[in-house]
Amino acid sequence: MGVPNWDELVSALFVSLVTKQVTEDIDEGQALALANAARMVGNESPLLSARYLRRGLEDGNTGDSKAFQQALAAVLYGHIGSARSASPLLKELAKICMPLRTGAKIHSVITYNFDDLLEKVLFGEGIRSRSVYSARHHPDETELPIFHVHGFLPQDASKFGDLQEGLLAFSEEGYHQLFKDPYHWTNVIQLQAFQQQTCVFVGLSLTDPNLRRLLEYAATSRDEPRHFAFMKRTSVDELLASQEKGGEVTVTHKAASDFLRVHHSLQDRVFGELGLEVIWFDDYEKMPTAVAKLRG
Repeated sequence: MGVPNWDELVSALFVSLVTKQVTEDIDEGQALALANAARMVGNESPLLSARYLRRGLEDGNTGDSKAFQQALAAVLYGHIGSARSASPLLKELAKICMPLRTGAKIHSVITYNFDDLLEKVLFGEGIRSRSVYSARHHPDETELPIFHVHGFLPQDASKFGDLQEGLLAFSEEGYHQLFKDPYHWTNVIQLQAFQQQTCVFVGLSLTDPNLRRLLEYAATSRDEPRHFAFMKRTSVDELLASQEKGGEVTVTHKAASDFLRVHHSLQDRVFGELGLEVIWFDDYEKMPTAVAKLRG
């Protein structure tokens, strides 16, 4: 649907910042080149880059605290289509959320995305849902709760109230708030799910430090993995292509294959310590088919 990934999101925000802050005329290509150069020189973490962007966009708009969120929403929804053109993965996730005659199959959805694309697809399928983005929101028994635990930026903000109350954990300060407040409603929702439900993680890198902290805490009460995570397996060709860009030494195909066998085995063990069993897949385009199997 044209939704940017994290790197594309950050790059687009850099372009927005540069074009607004540089006084001379500058095209998008030059702005992107400058932004990439600045990120390489600064060697900043993604969260620190996001904090830098928030400050720059707010300063460039006379201190308007909404400027960053507006820029983020503009990038987020800049190239998406309608609910009918939703990605195959979103459509499969919506089908899993459909209630059965025996009752709801899915207890709730916890999303780390800011958008409301899933809600739109659910609406198109006739599934009642409720976006939950603050402690004040309480879905009723007929609604599937969609917990936006990192913040919420719906495409049409006029349809939602109290959006300013929702945490926006896009930059460093948002994560600091999650770490310093163990009873923040988003931490409580996640921990309850990890301890009481069987969760399936789709489309996550699982590198979020707060998420890993909560998973590890929940895993201390169980000996066996309780949750499942879809993860893309790194191929030998991908590893060799990446290695060729970064060094002069040539790695053989066999060495790369042997390394990846150990690498994926270690990943299985590491994720197992967090209570996760990995479901490996080789191609992102095959992910919807893999998710569809959850419907039985």
